[in-house]
Amino acid sequence: MSLSRSSFALLAFAFAAHAETGSRACAPCHAEIYKKYMQTGMARSSGRVPATPNKESFKNAAFTSESNGASFKISPTFRLDFARDAAKASRQLQWFIGSGRLGRSYLFETDGMLFQAPVSYFAASKSWSLSPGYESKPTADFTRRVEPACLQCHASRVQQSAARPFLEDGISCERCHGDGSAHAAGKGRMINPAKLNAEARDSVCAQCHLTGAARVATAGGGRASYQPGRKLSDSVAVFVWNPAPPQKARATGHFEDLANSACKTNAGDKLWCGTCHDPHTEAADSRAKCQTCHTPNTCPNASGGDCVQCHMPKSESGQHLPFTDHSIPRNPAARGTPTETPVLKPFWGQPSKREFALAHAIASPATALALLEAASNEGDALLTAQLSFAYDRAGLEEKAERAALRAVDLDPTQTAARINLGSYAIKRGDVKSAMAHWLKALAQNPALTAARVNLAVAQYQSGDAKAARATLKTALLFDPDLLVAQPALSTLMAP
Repeated sequence: MSLSRSSFALLAFAFAAHAETGSRACAPCHAEIYKKYMQTGMARSSGRVPATPNKESFKNAAFTSESNGASFKISPTFRLDFARDAAKASRQLQWFIGSGRLGRSYLFETDGMLFQAPVSYFAASKSWSLSPGYESKPTADFTRRVEPACLQCHASRVQQSAARPFLEDGISCERCHGDGSAHAAGKGRMINPAKLNAEARDSVCAQCHLTGAARVATAGGGRASYQPGRKLSDSVAVFVWNPAPPQKARATGHFEDLANSACKTNAGDKLWCGTCHDPHTEAADSRAKCQTCHTPNTCPNASGGDCVQCHMPKSESGQHLPFTDHSIPRNPAARGTPTETPVLKPFWGQPSKREFALAHAIASPATALALLEAASNEGDALLTAQLSFAYDRAGLEEKAERAALRAVDLDPTQTAARINLGSYAIKRGDVKSAMAHWLKALAQNPALTAARVNLAVAQYQSGDAKAARATLKTALLFDPDLLVAQPALSTLMAP
């Protein structure tokens, strides 16, 4: 097995790069709607810290991680201080993600790149703790890089710049209504999602609220391919488990949960997100919404109270984040566990062999090899890279190396394949080739700490201790916890 067999991911949905006009252009003609919308969580889902109004409390802004013993402290100026044994570091939190209603996560810049902070703020407890996904990490981990595509569902007019990653805070009007530049110039109409056919209408919400088990960019999709008014399935193939296995609630699972509900099954296309949610305001009367289909005397608890309290209960997703159950169970307490073996299926349409194979590479890697071989295309860099990883998992390193070489020849940005090539070379004793591969991978992404450590070890063993120390110092720039996590590396740092 190679050292980096699990270090790959599929970029399933590239961000849109249109010359949008921005939401402020909507305000003169739609003043009331604009004013209300700017108070919603969607409109306030990102920005520069400190936000206005500032949602965070700093009374409980220091804590120690139970998983790795690291200590964190966040100041009212949003400076994050970290310490674990001899390791110490500070980061200035520059951008927030999240409206603050449930909490917020934060971004910082290192060497011109954007990273997610390992700490988040949680509104329910009014305290700071490890960010979701960091709870069991053995290190503090300051190297979770944030690409533009990651920001697309939290910010607008995203760009390739750590200094200014997005030009508009929150979700813009154009995210749902389409590019407004022609309309602002008096030459076109905006998209009204409610007037679209069902799949195009639902795609507007699904672009951010339907993750499924896997999302794969279609062969004809790619950067900037999805725009409101079109079908999301033309840009992204979304796959879900059927039957859906029990899992913790997640914000990007609401769309899928609603689709599996008895309400949706019975109502069909009549029921959609906009039936209950007015995206321009957070004010809602859920009881009145439910009674458009259900008469009060059909529910034994109909006298007073809110239907949502019983039929859409909030559940913990981990880290004190309560999410509303959109599967709308008649009796949540009686809901059982599916007895059938879940199968990966497309949410919409009929996927290609390529999309089906790549979805399994994401959601079910152990079953992906045969599908990837059947879909194999020597001109497809992503498919070839995933085939290489599948061969690697199966212990077929010769095939894995050949596929990895083909993948990086087609697309030099396939850095995970490049890292594996270094691992294969080092096993053969070809240190020079291994170092060349790792240097090329680091040129694509300097924050790949594992590749940089491999490079430092190879440099040290080749007799170049000075180069090894310089390489590790650069690694520590990105990951200050590195030497504590791997004490053996201290030998390389010794003069």
